[in-house]
Amino acid sequence: MRFHRAGHDAGDVDARPLMFVIARNLLKDQWKSAERTRRAPVDAEGLDAVLDTLAGDDPAADRGLIARQDLATAAAVIRGLPPRCRDAFLLHRFENLTYRQIADRLGVSVSMVEKHLAEALRRLKNARED
Repeated sequence: MRFHRAGHDAGDVDARPLMFVIARNLLKDQWKSAERTRRAPVDAEGLDAVLDTLAGDDPAADRGLIARQDLATAAAVIRGLPPRCRDAFLLHRFENLTYRQIADRLGVSVSMVEKHLAEALRRLKNARED
């Protein structure tokens, strides 16, 4: 909705990166809201809400459809990560926390954070290649 409200077209060359930026910003907004209400930061329902927000009722061009499918695949992979791995990934990518900050928040070593992030990225890469 935000993408279309801003007057962008799914056929634009920069549409896909822009959609990911919008999705990231929506998740950041949700994390901030969750922090204020002391709920779990982002759970499977939160990712579904972002996907629902991005999926419009308008007929989509091929590129828009592919972008939504890629985003849905990435969200499914993130939802499927083990809880600690998912938390580490979301904290790093969407809250821009350092490995040390993530380690302190999750109560694990920096090395474990590195392993969690490597695993998350490996799974996302494999899903993209499939």
